[in-house]
Amino acid sequence: MINIQSAVFNTYGVLDNLAHIWVSERSVVGSNGKPLSNGRIGLDVKKDVARSSFPKPIQNRLAEMDPWLENLETFRHALAHRVPLYIPPFCVNPNNIELYNSLERQCIAARNRGDVVELQNLRQQQCGLKHFKPFIQHSIYSDQPPIVFHPQLLADFNTIEDITTTILDELGVFPFTPHKP
Repeated sequence: MINIQSAVFNTYGVLDNLAHIWVSERSVVGSNGKPLSNGRIGLDVKKDVARSSFPKPIQNRLAEMDPWLENLETFRHALAHRVPLYIPPFCVNPNNIELYNSLERQCIAARNRGDVVELQNLRQQQCGLKHFKPFIQHSIYSDQPPIVFHPQLLADFNTIEDITTTILDELGVFPFTPHKP
């Protein structure tokens, strides 16, 4: 879980740092001529001054990324300000929920009777109904749909590489030529 949480923080952080580099390198200032505060620097649509300072093709690319950026931001903020991301320890097929819950009630009754053998048998039956799915959510009570984390992490990496390369190319960093002493 810590690796996934770290990936969410770092994905958000890379974009934030990239926006700060852009604003610094291009000397982007507010309408009052003063430097932008940290809260006004970013790539998302709410950071309108910083975002509008990019060339039109990059602005268009960022606009295409708005749903992804918004999703990343909500996961990052949930993680930073509320609770760790929730990764369910197991899932149960919706067709088997009633059976699983019935077995759970039977487990409670067996435990109350002190019937350890029956309790173990019932738990084994329950285990046969469980399976793991690599989902993450804001929390166990989130109304947001879960995300399958492995493909999401790979997609996030590719998106970061794409936008970073595009912006650094615009800054003249690419093609990268190592500095020779």
